[in-house]
Amino acid sequence: MLIAQITDIHLGFELDDPGEMNRLRLDALVAHLGAMEPRPDFLLCTGDLTDRGDKPSYERLKEALKPLPFPYYLAVGNHDLRGPLLEVFPDTPTQGGFVHYTIEQYPLRVIVLDTLEERRHAGAFGPQRARWLEARLREQPDRPTLIVLHHPPVWTGIEWMTLGEEETWAPRLAAIVQRHPQVVSAICGHVHRPITAPWAGTTVRVCPSTAPQVTLDLRPMDLDHPDDRPLIQEEPPAYALHVWRNGILVTHYGRVETPQTLLRFDSGFQPVLKHFAEEKGQEPAYPVLVADLARVEAQGEPLHVGPGFSGRKASGRSPGFWAGVVALGSLATALVGALMGQPTLAGALAKITALLPGGR
Repeated sequence: MLIAQITDIHLGFELDDPGEMNRLRLDALVAHLGAMEPRPDFLLCTGDLTDRGDKPSYERLKEALKPLPFPYYLAVGNHDLRGPLLEVFPDTPTQGGFVHYTIEQYPLRVIVLDTLEERRHAGAFGPQRARWLEARLREQPDRPTLIVLHHPPVWTGIEWMTLGEEETWAPRLAAIVQRHPQVVSAICGHVHRPITAPWAGTTVRVCPSTAPQVTLDLRPMDLDHPDDRPLIQEEPPAYALHVWRNGILVTHYGRVETPQTLLRFDSGFQPVLKHFAEEKGQEPAYPVLVADLARVEAQGEPLHVGPGFSGRKASGRSPGFWAGVVALGSLATALVGALMGQPTLAGALAKITALLPGGR
């Protein structure tokens, strides 16, 4: 199962300009995702869909998403307004006036949350929304579930965009999630940067933005003394891909750009990749350093070094035995080094490597 995510599109930042920069960035991202192989099962748009919550911007969003060859689902952010959004996207589910709902038809269950309090920058998750989420999680306690929201419920380190210590909505949400171990992760946006953090017994994964990114600056900020630091910077539009496989959610972050290719899967590199594949089916040798064995013997500790090793205590050998092994190792190092004209084993190995085909 493959889930694509985009966030913080901010259409309408340049009001009444259908060709604004954020629309061009969104168009490039839609084209990129639409041509992707393997194809995502669906797309999550996690809030700040528009910059001002106006109906014309939502209409442009609908037009921009139309070429996608897979379904998409919307969440609201602090720049959105529910009324205009639902006018343009009337099929978006709501409960009790909030844009929150579940997506049930995939192997991983998805619960979309509404953390919007209109005209407020920070997040919100009051008792009514909390009761709704608690009920949804109790419905299917054994089914792996992904939580989707706009605002990260954790401190992110970017002071002017992060969760405040005095905000009560995030602990309320965390308390619910901690009671339900089927939640595999929460994904969100808002900060315009890729971020991962532990949270409520699981993780929070923050997707970078479609619109320009927030500058990565972790310095404290004194609001009484502007310091001319950069806040927003031009970077390519970005997205996340969440892969659900064998009970594990793996997340990758990508950008819409044309990077320089440094290595390709051609006939020259084919043997290397085949070797990598063969190694996956082989049991590692689990080498144990002689010095470590001597220390274990001296301390009488049990050995736990993995499959293929006896796991017994080293008490069957005396410290003198291990000292002899160390001495033999040192002698071998000296011999190899002398033969190769190098004072150390590392130098000797480097020289041997240089003599091999393809060595440098």
